Amino acid sequence: MRSRHKKSSPFSLFAFQDIITSVTGIMILITMTLALDLVQKATSSPRAATPAIAEQVEVAVEESEQEISRLEKILSAGVGSIHIDAETARKQLKDLERARKELDQQNASLSSEVNAASARKQAIEEQAQSVSPEALQQLQAEVVASRDQIRKLKESNRVVFNRPAGTAKTSWLVQLDKDSVLVAESGKNAAPLEFSTPEEFLGWAGGQDADSIYFVVLIKPSGIERFGPIRETLQSDGFDLGYDLLSADQTAIDPETGAGTP
Repeated sequence: MRSRHKKSSPFSLFAFQDIITSVTGIMILITMTLALDLVQKATSSPRAATPAIAEQVEVAVEESEQEISRLEKILSAGVGSIHIDAETARKQLKDLERARKELDQQNASLSSEVNAASARKQAIEEQAQSVSPEALQQLQAEVVASRDQIRKLKESNRVVFNRPAGTAKTSWLVQLDKDSVLVAESGKNAAPLEFSTPEEFLGWAGGQDADSIYFVVLIKPSGIERFGPIRETLQSDGFDLGYDLLSADQTAIDPETGAGTP
């Protein structure tokens, strides 16, 4: 007798193809929706460079395209078992959502800055309307004078030392070279004191109050030999002391304005 064999159902990939097609369509739709949303927001927002956010969006879109390409290759090859990386998809969606929120925050910040700039512009325009021609001429003269002072500072190769914040004592600059010792109060526009020898300077310094002033000694190459005795004497008299080096063509004390800043 012939054995009867039951006919088995033929193997079909149509169910997997439907899954791939659905997932691919959903991912394409999500990507296009988010991209359209970002484009619309970028069009309505002020022009600003947001390279970091744009780079995150590009990375997320590229990862989505790679996942779609991988699924299409699996479909075309007819592989029976399909693994969809749901974790990667969720991560991409979170990255896109985070990028969208950051872009919204950036747009809000830029809008606030634009409003503040507009307010400042309006205030300046109102002030400009109330300024007389004489005041404008005076301002122009001050600008010209400031530029001339800056030019002189550059030409003189002068080093400006600022008084440290929070210091109660008054700082005095002491500039040493082989022919003279120049002394000037830091930040004060006044002609400096000039001594021909270290002994003359130390005699003057001995009459100062160590609790209210301190010295910053600036040494040119030609005055290096004078530094040792001056440092020892000032320290023994209880003065706080700092020091720095100057090149031969530099100066920290102007012969007219001293250690003041124009």
